[in-house]
Amino acid sequence: MFRLLGILGGLSVAMDLGSGAPLEESLRRCVVAARLARLVGCSDEEDRAVIYTSLLQHLGCTASSHELARTFGDDIAAIRLAFLTDLTQPKDVIRTFVPRLAEATGQAKARVLVSAVIAGMDSAGPSATCEVARDAARRLGLQNSVQDSLFHMPTMWNGKGYPAVSGDAIPLSTRLMHVASTAVLFHLHAGLDAAVFEVTRRAGTYLDPALVAVFSPEILGGIEDLDAYDAVLDAEPDPVRMIDRPELEAVARTFGDLVDLKTPGCWGTPRRSPTSPPTQRSYWESGIRRTCASPGTCMMSAGWGCPAVSGPSRAR
Repeated sequence: MFRLLGILGGLSVAMDLGSGAPLEESLRRCVVAARLARLVGCSDEEDRAVIYTSLLQHLGCTASSHELARTFGDDIAAIRLAFLTDLTQPKDVIRTFVPRLAEATGQAKARVLVSAVIAGMDSAGPSATCEVARDAARRLGLQNSVQDSLFHMPTMWNGKGYPAVSGDAIPLSTRLMHVASTAVLFHLHAGLDAAVFEVTRRAGTYLDPALVAVFSPEILGGIEDLDAYDAVLDAEPDPVRMIDRPELEAVARTFGDLVDLKTPGCWGTPRRSPTSPPTQRSYWESGIRRTCASPGTCMMSAGWGCPAVSGPSRAR
């Protein structure tokens, strides 16, 4: 038997790579979200939903990677800068997103701005992200509340995100994830003061103001130095979710399909491979030791590093 959260915690580094985040940002976001959930009095079942939702925030992000790469030239930079930008403020889009993406891709600022305006008018990207995240969570065997929370990942408190719901209509797990995500993102990017400033600044627009009122710098205490993987495992309420080998292969297949979304022309390639690696093969990924438990899981894990490669590199 295998612990599902342990498997997903290890695989979360692939999502970090695909979103341009520092390694283990997803794990640290999960820890902070769990701390915040305890502060607001969540039940064990709610805690569980918060943990899985926060860990898998970027689960559906590869859904629009191919299109983002085509539009902006670098899907990873575009995703990362979108998170670093307050998209509810046009001035912040012009001040942060446009010049930094222009620098990352070598394009003119005017071209990036036009592309951003066009992309902002198209709901296909957010819709695909929502649907892929929900479907992947279902295939991973996660509870309905996690599936629903991940579907609402691009929402905003003020209703200007996608889907177009606002306030308490957004699942609590999603709202807690949003606060934790903003805090950890800016803490790792620019330090504690920046994290507190950005969380406070986004209250009432992107973030639930009641949860922002509960947030404090102490929630981020020691977040850079802790063993984030172990901390996530410790945060999961009992009974922890265990899976058998067929379920493990379903997890591998799901992540293989998510990776394939980066390069649609390669859809299903790892699963079609005629050769199988050794039955037991240990390897190191981002400092966390993992073991390929069977030929099937090893074969389906082929290409899991692809999320780290942005559009221009894939096209060469």
